[in-house]
Amino acid sequence: MKKYSIVFIILTFISCTLESQFNLPNTKEIDANLLGSWMYNNDPNDIVIISKKDGITYTILVDDCNQSLAYAYNIKNYNIIAILDGDRYLFYGFELKSDTLKILEIDRKLQKVDFNSQEELLLFFNKNINRPDFFTETVYLTRQQLN
Repeated sequence: MKKYSIVFIILTFISCTLESQFNLPNTKEIDANLLGSWMYNNDPNDIVIISKKDGITYTILVDDCNQSLAYAYNIKNYNIIAILDGDRYLFYGFELKSDTLKILEIDRKLQKVDFNSQEELLLFFNKNINRPDFFTETVYLTRQQLN
Protein backbone atom coordinates (compact mmCIF):
# COMPACT_ATOMS: atom_id res chain seq x y z
CA MET A 1 0.00 0.00 0.00
CA LYS A 2 1.34 3.44 -0.92
CA LYS A 3 2.28 5.71 1.96
CA TYR A 4 0.60 9.12 1.70
CA SER A 5 2.80 12.15 2.03
CA ILE A 6 2.40 14.80 4.68
CA VAL A 7 1.44 17.34 1.98
CA PHE A 8 -1.39 15.16 0.71
CA ILE A 9 -2.64 14.60 4.24
CA ILE A 10 -2.53 18.30 5.07
CA LEU A 11 -4.24 19.41 1.87
CA THR A 12 -6.98 16.78 1.77
CA PHE A 13 -7.60 14.32 4.59
CA ILE A 14 -7.25 16.35 7.79
CA SER A 15 -8.06 19.67 6.26
CA CYS A 16 -10.55 21.72 8.19
CA THR A 17 -10.64 24.40 5.58
CA LEU A 18 -13.78 25.92 4.12
CA GLU A 19 -15.48 23.74 1.50
CA SER A 20 -18.50 24.02 -0.75
CA GLN A 21 -20.21 22.37 -3.68
CA PHE A 22 -20.05 25.80 -5.32
CA ASN A 23 -17.00 27.51 -6.74
CA LEU A 24 -16.26 31.22 -6.79
CA PRO A 25 -16.93 33.33 -9.91
CA ASN A 26 -14.45 35.46 -11.88
CA THR A 27 -11.52 33.08 -12.02
CA LYS A 28 -8.10 34.70 -12.39
CA GLU A 29 -5.88 33.79 -15.28
CA ILE A 30 -2.98 31.45 -14.55
CA ASP A 31 -0.11 33.01 -12.59
CA ALA A 32 3.07 31.58 -14.12
CA ASN A 33 4.90 32.21 -10.83
CA LEU A 34 2.82 29.48 -9.16
CA LEU A 35 3.82 26.86 -11.72
CA GLY A 36 6.52 24.38 -10.82
CA SER A 37 7.55 21.86 -8.18
CA TRP A 38 7.09 22.73 -4.50
CA MET A 39 8.48 20.88 -1.48
CA TYR A 40 7.11 20.62 2.02
CA ASN A 41 9.70 20.91 4.78
CA ASN A 42 12.53 20.69 2.20
CA ASP A 43 11.75 16.97 1.80
CA PRO A 44 12.13 15.81 -1.83
CA ASN A 45 9.64 13.03 -1.06
CA ASP A 46 6.87 15.54 -0.32
CA ILE A 47 6.37 17.30 -3.65
CA VAL A 48 3.46 19.26 -5.07
CA ILE A 49 3.60 20.01 -8.79
CA ILE A 50 1.46 22.89 -10.01
CA SER A 51 0.98 23.05 -13.77
CA LYS A 52 -1.23 24.86 -16.26
CA LYS A 53 -4.19 22.94 -17.67
CA ASP A 54 -5.65 25.89 -19.58
CA GLY A 55 -5.89 29.67 -19.27
CA ILE A 56 -7.70 29.59 -15.89
CA THR A 57 -7.21 26.04 -14.58
CA TYR A 58 -4.30 24.60 -12.64
CA THR A 59 -3.49 20.93 -12.24
CA ILE A 60 -2.10 20.04 -8.83
CA LEU A 61 -0.23 16.75 -8.58
CA VAL A 62 0.82 15.51 -5.15
CA ASP A 63 3.49 12.81 -4.96
CA ASP A 64 2.90 11.65 -8.55
CA CYS A 65 -0.39 9.99 -7.63
CA ASN A 66 -3.07 12.44 -6.42
CA GLN A 67 -4.19 14.93 -9.05
CA SER A 68 -6.75 17.72 -8.67
CA LEU A 69 -7.92 20.73 -10.62
CA ALA A 70 -7.66 24.16 -9.02
CA TYR A 71 -8.70 27.74 -9.70
CA ALA A 72 -7.35 31.01 -8.28
CA TYR A 73 -9.18 34.19 -7.30
CA ASN A 74 -8.50 37.56 -5.79
CA ILE A 75 -10.97 38.89 -3.23
CA LYS A 76 -10.22 42.21 -1.54
CA ASN A 77 -6.50 41.80 -2.33
CA TYR A 78 -6.37 38.28 -0.87
CA ASN A 79 -5.41 35.35 -3.08
CA ILE A 80 -7.72 32.34 -2.83
CA ILE A 81 -7.30 28.95 -4.44
CA ALA A 82 -10.13 26.44 -4.82
CA ILE A 83 -9.08 22.79 -5.18
CA LEU A 84 -11.66 20.43 -6.63
CA ASP A 85 -11.86 17.34 -4.40
CA GLY A 86 -14.51 14.99 -5.78
CA ASP A 87 -17.70 17.04 -5.90
CA ARG A 88 -16.53 19.71 -3.41
CA TYR A 89 -14.19 22.67 -3.61
CA LEU A 90 -11.67 23.17 -0.81
CA PHE A 91 -10.70 26.82 -0.34
CA TYR A 92 -7.34 28.13 0.85
CA GLY A 93 -5.62 31.47 0.97
CA PHE A 94 -2.16 31.70 -0.53
CA GLU A 95 0.76 34.09 -0.68
CA LEU A 96 3.72 33.77 -2.99
CA LYS A 97 6.98 35.46 -2.02
CA SER A 98 10.08 34.63 -3.99
CA ASP A 99 10.48 30.85 -3.71
CA THR A 100 8.04 30.35 -0.81
CA LEU A 101 4.38 29.48 -1.23
CA LYS A 102 2.36 30.04 1.92
CA ILE A 103 -0.93 28.08 2.04
CA LEU A 104 -3.52 29.20 4.62
CA GLU A 105 -6.57 27.27 5.75
CA ILE A 106 -9.82 29.19 5.89
CA ASP A 107 -11.61 28.70 9.20
CA ARG A 108 -14.75 26.79 8.33
CA LYS A 109 -16.17 27.40 11.80
CA LEU A 110 -17.08 30.85 10.49
CA GLN A 111 -19.57 29.19 8.14
CA LYS A 112 -22.83 28.91 10.07
CA VAL A 113 -24.94 27.19 7.36
CA ASP A 114 -24.32 25.37 4.08
CA PHE A 115 -24.05 27.55 1.02
CA ASN A 116 -27.05 27.24 -1.29
CA SER A 117 -25.54 29.16 -4.19
CA GLN A 118 -22.39 30.67 -5.59
CA GLU A 119 -23.74 34.08 -4.54
CA GLU A 120 -23.94 32.98 -0.87
CA LEU A 121 -20.38 31.68 -1.04
CA LEU A 122 -19.11 34.94 -2.51
CA LEU A 123 -21.04 36.93 0.10
CA PHE A 124 -19.39 34.84 2.84
CA PHE A 125 -15.93 35.67 1.47
CA ASN A 126 -16.68 39.37 1.06
CA LYS A 127 -18.17 39.62 4.55
CA ASN A 128 -15.47 37.67 6.41
CA ILE A 129 -12.16 37.78 4.54
CA ASN A 130 -10.84 40.79 6.49
CA ARG A 131 -11.45 39.13 9.87
CA PRO A 132 -8.25 38.37 11.81
CA ASP A 133 -9.45 34.80 12.39
CA PHE A 134 -10.44 34.10 8.76
CA PHE A 135 -7.18 32.27 7.97
CA THR A 136 -5.98 29.65 10.45
CA GLU A 137 -3.37 26.93 9.89
CA THR A 138 -0.44 27.68 7.61
CA VAL A 139 1.73 25.40 5.48
CA TYR A 140 4.90 26.61 3.77
CA LEU A 141 6.14 25.10 0.52
CA THR A 142 9.46 25.99 -1.08
CA ARG A 143 10.19 25.89 -4.79
CA GLN A 144 12.20 22.86 -5.79
CA GLN A 145 15.29 24.01 -7.62
CA LEU A 146 16.10 22.21 -10.84
CA ASN A 147 19.57 20.68 -10.96
